Amino acid sequence: VEVAQAMGTPARLVPDWEAFTAVELDAVATVGITAGASTPESFVAEVLRRLDHEGFERVDLPAAAQEDISLPPVRLS
Repeated sequence: VEVAQAMGTPARLVPDWEAFTAVELDAVATVGITAGASTPESFVAEVLRRLDHEGFERVDLPAAAQEDISLPPVRLS
């Protein structure tokens, strides 16, 4: 959000569904979405469904990285 705003682009941090539904999309022509590793895929899917419902064309989403690292459990003593 900070980077977009620093470049003069309106941006919002949307931490949950309630905050996202409060965003006015009427005057918006383009939407960019980023999500952290802890963001549930179901939330991203709901955001994309709402954008589709609002008339935004869906664009293929490129994967930035394939994460398949598995770490062993840490034993706390």
